[in-house]
Amino acid sequence: MRKFAPPFMEEMAASGRFSGSFGGSVLVFDIPGFTALTELFTLRGPDGAEELSGQINGLLGSAVEIICKSGGFVGGFAGDSITGVFPGRTADFAASIAKRIHQALRYPVEVEVGTAAKAGVCEGEIGWGIARSADRCLFYMRGPALHDATIAQASCSPGATMVARGGRMTGPNPPPSAIPEEDAGSFFVSRRVASLDGAGEFRIVTSVFLCPDLPQPTDPPPGLIQSVMSLSERMGGYLGCVEVKPAGLSLLVFFGAPVSHEDDAARADRFLREVFTGCSGRVRAGVETGPVFAGLVGTESQCTYTVLGSSVNLASRLMGRAVSGRILAGPEFSGVTGLRTVRTEEMRLRGISHDRRIAVLSPYGRPGFAVSSAGPFVGRREEMGALSRSADLALAGAGGATVHLSGEAGMGKTRLVGEFLSKRSDLRMLVLECDGTIQKSLGPFSRFLGRQMGLSENTGAEAARASVEEYLCRLADSIPPTCGGVKEELKGALERALQPLGSLLGLRWPDAMFDRIDPRGRFENIRMSLMALFRALMLTGSNGVVFEDIQWMDGDSAALFGELREGMAGEPLLWILTSRPGISQAEFPLHGSLPDVTLRLGPLSPEETADLAEMLLGSPPSKRLVESILAHSDGCPFFVEQYCGYLKEQGYTCPSDGGTDLREGAPIPTAGMSSVLIARIDRFDPALRTAVQQASVLGRQFEAAVLADMLGAGSADDVIARGTTESVWIPAGEGIHAFRHAMLRDAAYSMQLRSRVRKLHGKAAESIERRHKGDGRYYADLAYHLEAAGDIPRACEYLELAAAFSAGNFMIAETVERYSRLIELLDDGPARALARLRMAEFLTDCTRWDEAVEQLDLALKEPGKLEARMRARILVRLARILLERGEEARGFRLLREASAQLDLEEDFSLRSMIASIEALEMLKSDNIERAAELYRACVDLARRGTDREQILRAIGSMGNYYLEIRELERALECYEEVRSGAVETGNRNLEAVVLGNIALIRRAWMQFEKAEELLRRQMEIAVETGNKLQVCMALGNLGTVVASDERFEESLDCYRRAAVIAAELKSIQHEAIARMNLAEHCRNLELLDEAMDNAEAAVRIVRERALTHYLGSFLVILADVQSESGDNEAAGASLEEARSLLAFGDPGLADEMDIVEAKLRAAGDPGAAVALLDGVITASRNPLYVSEAAFVRWRILRSDDSLRIAREACLAQIERNCMPWRARRLLKRMEGA
Repeated sequence: MRKFAPPFMEEMAASGRFSGSFGGSVLVFDIPGFTALTELFTLRGPDGAEELSGQINGLLGSAVEIICKSGGFVGGFAGDSITGVFPGRTADFAASIAKRIHQALRYPVEVEVGTAAKAGVCEGEIGWGIARSADRCLFYMRGPALHDATIAQASCSPGATMVARGGRMTGPNPPPSAIPEEDAGSFFVSRRVASLDGAGEFRIVTSVFLCPDLPQPTDPPPGLIQSVMSLSERMGGYLGCVEVKPAGLSLLVFFGAPVSHEDDAARADRFLREVFTGCSGRVRAGVETGPVFAGLVGTESQCTYTVLGSSVNLASRLMGRAVSGRILAGPEFSGVTGLRTVRTEEMRLRGISHDRRIAVLSPYGRPGFAVSSAGPFVGRREEMGALSRSADLALAGAGGATVHLSGEAGMGKTRLVGEFLSKRSDLRMLVLECDGTIQKSLGPFSRFLGRQMGLSENTGAEAARASVEEYLCRLADSIPPTCGGVKEELKGALERALQPLGSLLGLRWPDAMFDRIDPRGRFENIRMSLMALFRALMLTGSNGVVFEDIQWMDGDSAALFGELREGMAGEPLLWILTSRPGISQAEFPLHGSLPDVTLRLGPLSPEETADLAEMLLGSPPSKRLVESILAHSDGCPFFVEQYCGYLKEQGYTCPSDGGTDLREGAPIPTAGMSSVLIARIDRFDPALRTAVQQASVLGRQFEAAVLADMLGAGSADDVIARGTTESVWIPAGEGIHAFRHAMLRDAAYSMQLRSRVRKLHGKAAESIERRHKGDGRYYADLAYHLEAAGDIPRACEYLELAAAFSAGNFMIAETVERYSRLIELLDDGPARALARLRMAEFLTDCTRWDEAVEQLDLALKEPGKLEARMRARILVRLARILLERGEEARGFRLLREASAQLDLEEDFSLRSMIASIEALEMLKSDNIERAAELYRACVDLARRGTDREQILRAIGSMGNYYLEIRELERALECYEEVRSGAVETGNRNLEAVVLGNIALIRRAWMQFEKAEELLRRQMEIAVETGNKLQVCMALGNLGTVVASDERFEESLDCYRRAAVIAAELKSIQHEAIARMNLAEHCRNLELLDEAMDNAEAAVRIVRERALTHYLGSFLVILADVQSESGDNEAAGASLEEARSLLAFGDPGLADEMDIVEAKLRAAGDPGAAVALLDGVITASRNPLYVSEAAFVRWRILRSDDSLRIAREACLAQIERNCMPWRARRLLKRMEGA
């Protein structure tokens, strides 16, 4: 009878001991030539397997017998080597055994001359362990003696033995081996292997070698090996070898022996995914498929079941070359795997004569994602034709096409899209789905990312980060070179996208810049990163998007999708949107536009219903049966499927004239299709029925691990697999499943008593809290389940956390929704007031001032006594908005009321804010002295408080005051202090703001090079933080600075980019300013058409938005452009309106208006025109206006004296370094006069 383990191991297993150690010696004996023999005998077919078995066992047999008959046992077989273990014996004894084996070996003639065995020996502590599965046990050896003997064997010469003298026996000898019970040996052999008739055979096998990263590589935890063993058997594989090497733990798992399956490669894929997920990516692997010898090696004294062959050898070598988190695959396996290929490369491997084409695989990725479908498909020819025509039109380059597919639940929208895509191999569509249970901000995009990158809820953070980084790098590299500058632009954008996109998946990087950005900046980074991702995907082969169930789309996703669609307008792309009926034009995420084609799915016709029933029942249905099906399904395909399944399973059909009829007396459901669905669920076995009901509580999609936790089972794999077989749900990503239809989920949910549903929601919350504690992405889920469970206080706690998490990521729609729900649930007035304040603070950041005012007013009216400090916070926030909107009377009254509240409960930071707001208002009204007092008070009060950011902002406000009154040295001192504090606290946005302010001072001091350096640094930070508004402002200032260096094209580009960004941001004020800056620069460069377009647009914007503060100065510039363009009538009207608005008499604007008026009078009244210009030349303190006035005067008079005065004025302007480039342009225009 064959032995698969030594008596000692059998005894330990029988007694319940599964690990330990003892003293003794170890012999590691390597016998080369097995791979070469296998390759040779494979060519001889089935007969060769028997010959090969004889050859291998001839070589190994003598070694096994010598070891076992010398009081030792075989500690393991691994490829070409065998390990002998000698309890209680010395290294010298083991060396003598090695010598006997050397002498006994007889190499077959097929093995090359010169090959000879090598042996390593060591004495010391020997560890052992036993891993268990449901089918068998597997023993393995470890410890210092094995480690040193392995190193010695690798170091010695062929034909020799090397003794490592470092160790001595330190552990106890093993207990004497009693004769084990008769069946103890069966612990170590699987039933399949025990039943093998022959010694071996040739098989196609996929060999997987694994090496986990362990803190102590030579002392693996028993649970790890046991887990791999159980997982491999569950997947249909076999753990054949465990080696504890100096380089770490090595495990060989093979698929295809002793039992083969038609999908062994796919099973290996699933096994690798689960191993890498379970190890959080801290594992490396080598894998290859090929013909091998699979069978028993050894003798009856001790043997093992293993595989030998070149593909096994290659997989082992690949594991040795792999890095943590990655799989290296040989050419055969890489051709059949479903794992995502990162790249391929030529690789030279030790012991292999030529380079091999090796694939680097990611266990986290999938090659693609298709719309899931199930069941037969009938009809819909017109809809299929319309979809096909739209696709043809889109791909033909006609500007793309958008199709809206509308239909009631169950009408087959998803099924139709899936069928259409299966017939169009030229379409590679990206699929996003909305969730009808909990709408999370950007939820469809985050689920798409997780699927695209193959991440599951169980993927470890380290492995997930590596996968996201690798995916983005691969995507960037795959952008075709023909894209030119776009490729480089997108590569940069994808490099910056790592942390923003990772944040959507709940990933964080240590000391990440992204985490130091304010919420608005983080959201803007996410938005830009998603835009770059989709642009890159479209350039690398994808040619359309399917967005399912848009009636459930969250607001942030709708805005982003609309922007994405608008940004790719004109591209040859197909966009398919599915929804239930009733979605309005305003709800379409298309930025106001409508779909090109709208398809409304109606019920199946009687003929189509009959066709579908025939496919489901196996024969043509009778007319009576079709009428019954239509009566109960209304032609809804999903209901037809369910009703036919109900009739078939209940035996309510019978054969009739070569077809199928309704059995006489068959009971007819009276409660519609809901009763059919519930009846179907009731017929499931108890375990599946319980799983379906509990999964329904989790929503349309659910996490398998959470369901398993709720079921109280260690694994829900079996019941989930049965649910998939029964078409209850379908896989929707790694570790995620989705009910095949929302109506099935709804039926399972509604069939349960409300008391049971509440209890299950509570269990769901407990499970999610255990698995995802502290993960902000799950706060909303916890709030939902706790509210449904009736635990309102804890639901409110998590709603508050969910709202804060959403606000922290600037998820606008989701934040408002969370706060609104929190306010509904809270029954305490002061608590509601606090929630309203936080909601208003967020709305203010979003510039949704009307809504913020409404919430703040409601907060002040909440019943119950508000703490004085809380009331003051609300009043200050409300006053600030009112003052911004020009409601000064009420704004100042609220500030006084807030100060009175702070007399009751002091808060210096709030008092500092009040002083800052009042100071700004004083500055606007030219009350400089009062403004100075308030700014000083603002800083003093902030320093008495504890809010470091408020201190910095107060000092910055003081700097703004000094800048306004042109005390530049003192302004610079303030800004430098703020800059230092911003760097110290990591406040990147504040750092960027203050850099821009310092640049303004450097520009005023004519230090243009330094100003440019500061502005470019400001732009870098603004880009990093996603603050496009700061990018816009920096570009505007940079345009002025580079113009001073006469880099006019670059300056023009800065102004143009600033205008575009401001328009994209829909920041009205900044767009107006950017356009007018561009208009003024174009006027100076004599680009009058562009100057006119932008000046008119800027004036139109400030008129429409009542930004009267800017209107007067903008009209002056517009009038000048109009006069230069020859439209004196329009210029006169603009100038007249400007004078009426600028009665306060700004000296600079007064000079500019006089110059423009002189231009207008030049033709009709040149004397009056010259008089106006002489006034400017004589009285103006600004050399810019002096030279401009002198130039216009020369154009009127054309005398030598006027030419001399104009030249002198320009030279004086150049000497004073006041925009010298403009003076030089005027001099150039006077050349030749």
